[in-house]
Amino acid sequence: MSKLNKYYIIDTLEGIFMKNECLSIKKSNRATGLELLKFIGIFLIVICHVVSTLGSDKLQLIGYNDYFLNIALPTKNIQHFILGMLTYSGILGNAIFLISSIWFLLDKEKTNGQKIFRMVCEIWFISVVWLLVTICFTDINLTKDYIKQSLMPTYHFNNWFLTYYIVLSLIFPFLNIIIKNINKRQHLIISIVLFICYIVLPFKRSFPFANELILWISVYFIIGFFKIYCIDICNNIKLNRIILISNILIQFLLILGANIISLSNIDKFIPLTNWLNNFNVFIYIIAFSAINIYRNKQLHSNIINYLASFSMLIYIIHENLIFRDFYRPVVWQFIYNKLGYNLVLLWCLLYALLLFIASYIIAFIYKVLLQKILYKLFDLIYGLLKNVLNFIIDKTECILHKESRN
Repeated sequence: MSKLNKYYIIDTLEGIFMKNECLSIKKSNRATGLELLKFIGIFLIVICHVVSTLGSDKLQLIGYNDYFLNIALPTKNIQHFILGMLTYSGILGNAIFLISSIWFLLDKEKTNGQKIFRMVCEIWFISVVWLLVTICFTDINLTKDYIKQSLMPTYHFNNWFLTYYIVLSLIFPFLNIIIKNINKRQHLIISIVLFICYIVLPFKRSFPFANELILWISVYFIIGFFKIYCIDICNNIKLNRIILISNILIQFLLILGANIISLSNIDKFIPLTNWLNNFNVFIYIIAFSAINIYRNKQLHSNIINYLASFSMLIYIIHENLIFRDFYRPVVWQFIYNKLGYNLVLLWCLLYALLLFIASYIIAFIYKVLLQKILYKLFDLIYGLLKNVLNFIIDKTECILHKESRN
C-alpha cells in the first residue's frame, strides 16, 4: 500500500468519526499517546481476567472445574510459565489507569459530582442487566448473595477498582489542598514515608492499615511530587525507557528465579504468582515510566481517543460478578473439552481478544442506543438529590447559626 493511499484511508476514517453524530468526539487537549496506553491497559486487564479464570477453581455458580489449570505452580512448560507471567498484566493495567488519572486530578480543584453519580448509576445499570439476562435466559440457581451483590455492585466492591476510584474522586480535592500547603521538603518526606510503609513493606507481607485506598493515597502524593518538582525527569524519554526496560527485566527475573528455585528444590516452593498483589512496586514503576513515555508522544487521533473512552464500559461489562463467575468458566470448559490444552496459550490469547472485541461491541451498542437517554435520567435524579442535600445543609446551617447566637 502506498503512503498516499494509507494516509487517505486514515483521513477518511477520521472524517467518519468526526462527522457521525454517534461517534463524534470534541477536539480537545487529550493526549492521544496516553489514550493509546489506556487502550493497551484495558486489554491487559482483559487478558489477566481470562487467565485468572483459567487458574481459579473456587467458583460457586458452576458444578465443575475440569478446565482448571494451576498456573501458580512452577513448571517446565513454556506456555504455563507465560500464563503465570500474564497474571501480572491486570495489576499493570490498573496501575496505568490509576497513575494517569492522578496525573490529571492533581490539576483539578473540585469533584465532578455529576460524573461520579453517572458512573455509579452506569455500574448499577449494567450489573442489573447482567442479572436479568442470567435469570431470564439461563437455568442458573443464583444465590441471594449474588442477587444482593448484583443490585448493589458499588457497595459490595464487585468492581473494586471503580469503587476505590469513586472514593478517590471524592477526596482528591482535600489531597490537593494538603499538597498545595506543604513545601518541597515536607512533600518529599511524606512521599518517602508513604512509599516505604504502603508500597515497599506490603510488597511481600501484610502491613498495618495497608489497603488499596491508602495505597492509592500514597501513590497520589508520590506522583504529585514528581509532577511538581521532578517534571524534567518525567519528560526525559530516554531515562524513562531505561527505567521501563530495567523494571520489566526485574519482574521477569523474579518470576523466572522463583520457577527455577522451586523446580530445583521442592522444599523451597515459590509460586509464580508470588508477587501478584496491588502493592507490587516494580509494576507501579513500569506503569509510571510507560505513562511518561506515551504522554510525551506527539500524536492526535480521534479514533484512538474514542476507543479509549470505552475503557470503563469494557471493564464493567467483562468483569461483571455473574459473568466472571459463570460465563467465563463455561467458555474455558468448552475449550478444555473441544480443543484441549496443547495450545492453551494460543486459546487464552484468542479468548481474551474475542472477549475484548465482544465487550467493545456491547459497549458501542449501549453507548449509541442507551447512554444519552440514561444520562438524562441520571442527571435528573442527581439534580433532585443535590437539591435535597442543599436543603438539608441550609437547614443545618440555620440551626447551628441560631444555636451559636443563643
